[in-house]
Amino acid sequence: MRHLAPVLLSAWILWLTDGKSWSPHGGFETKKDCEIGLHDELRLLRMGRMKVNVETNTIWSFSGKIARYLCLPDTVNPKR
Repeated sequence: MRHLAPVLLSAWILWLTDGKSWSPHGGFETKKDCEIGLHDELRLLRMGRMKVNVETNTIWSFSGKIARYLCLPDTVNPKR
């Protein structure tokens, strides 16, 4: 069972970017848990009829906006 940890206490962060800005979307204790969380999020978006590319973790909405999810260690800040 995976455990969603507070972002500030996590070893792995699930980030969301629209290509212009980044925001943390969840915190996990392990990389594997983060990847599971990422795939769970993509599955839910696909069920909501979003177009999802699971190889690049990219989503497209009907309005054409693109977003991408990425798991990174808590020592990496993609905003820099």
